[in-house]
Amino acid sequence: MMRWVFNVAALGAAAVVCYGMQSSKPRYKNLIAPIPVHGSMVDKVETRLFDVHIGKVVFARELKVTEFGKQKTLTTDGLWAVVAADVAARDRTTRVGAATWLGPTGLRFHQTERFSSRSDLPPISVSPGLPQRGLFLFELPPGEVEGATLVFSHTVFSALDSQANIALDRVPLDSDGTPLSVVDVYDLDRPI
Repeated sequence: MMRWVFNVAALGAAAVVCYGMQSSKPRYKNLIAPIPVHGSMVDKVETRLFDVHIGKVVFARELKVTEFGKQKTLTTDGLWAVVAADVAARDRTTRVGAATWLGPTGLRFHQTERFSSRSDLPPISVSPGLPQRGLFLFELPPGEVEGATLVFSHTVFSALDSQANIALDRVPLDSDGTPLSVVDVYDLDRPI
């Protein structure tokens, strides 16, 4: 009888240990997740394949652009964030194919796909010694500006590779959370 009680107790303890190991182990997506390299806007952030430095961030209500010889104005329900970043390859030709605006609430905003013919939009190909300035365009609500982080990576799914996580500088806001430096119309054909 005593042996039976001991066996049941050992089985119960083993079940508790197994459950604890199962619930506390990292998930597969965490094991192969990108490796973040953190920096700020004043830093040149160095990943395994490329270096990135944010030159300027402009917020606008509308974007003016010339595509296929026609000028058009693009609007959004929130704000446009135009990020000019200098990208350089480290030791081989590579590209920066994905950028994400990570808001303070945890929401992710991927770069807009409303443009098709601009060479300065991702994917941006760079070779060693030939840095290039690229534009990364985001549509986002005004409340996702303060405390945001820009995430740059080689590809959209960059498992087991490094990615640049760049914290934005403090942005002065008005009473409703909109940045004070918002321009009404920003011309993308004008160099930043």
